[in-house]
Amino acid sequence: MSGQIIRVVPFTNYDWEHVAAGQEVTTFVAKHIDVSQFRHATLAIRVHSYNIPGDGTVHVQVVPDGSTLEDPTAEFFDTNALQTVDIVAGDTTPFYRTLELTAGRIGSMVSVAIGATMDSSQSQAMDAKISVDLVLKD
Repeated sequence: MSGQIIRVVPFTNYDWEHVAAGQEVTTFVAKHIDVSQFRHATLAIRVHSYNIPGDGTVHVQVVPDGSTLEDPTAEFFDTNALQTVDIVAGDTTPFYRTLELTAGRIGSMVSVAIGATMDSSQSQAMDAKISVDLVLKD
């Protein structure tokens, strides 16, 4: 069985200090990852350290991506994530989680998003150091 490892996100510090209390922000950190030649995919998520106040959460999700060369400026993201992992204040670091992606729902491309929901009581310092790999196998 052959495969490929794609470094989706190198070790990066994400800072959400500017997010208002109770507000959620999500950013696509990798788009249009071609997985068409593979039957199995696993997202490997590492949280090296974090500062998550109160009931705040950090999430990493992978979504089906239906982008096409016929309309390269349009983004066709499925609103239903294939998989999502939430990191909360009680989780210990280093934190490692793998997410198996269902072969029937992967499609030809996927995109990865990272985001956070700020603590509901007040806006505070919130950050996480994260790296993500996509392991592909045929």
